[in-house]
Amino acid sequence: MTWLAVGIVTILLVEVFLRLPLISTAGKVLQISQKAAHIMRAKGVSDHWKERAIQAYSGRLLKASFLLIIGLGVIFFAGYLLTLGAEQIAPGTLVLLLSFWGIVFSVVIAILYVYLRQLMFKGKT
Repeated sequence: MTWLAVGIVTILLVEVFLRLPLISTAGKVLQISQKAAHIMRAKGVSDHWKERAIQAYSGRLLKASFLLIIGLGVIFFAGYLLTLGAEQIAPGTLVLLLSFWGIVFSVVIAILYVYLRQLMFKGKT
């Protein structure tokens, strides 16, 4: 029963992860960082404009970083709540989830779930 509980917790956490805009937010962090680095390396831009541009980019980077932290916090909190609930139904779930084989099982389940989910929703928008 604990293996089933670990599988269900894993699938639900994958769904939470996929529904949050974490990947696009991480892309924004990377994009902003690349733009800031490009400005800093630019020879034809004065120091005054570099200061102004970096200041603007740092504000955007801070906002995107906060969104990432909030998203990761949501995932960790959801994992905490789901694990507590699963522990009530199937005692020993937490111990299994944190064991080596539990982690391996969770990773395999997550990969299979994402793969099957992509097959099911391929072509549907």
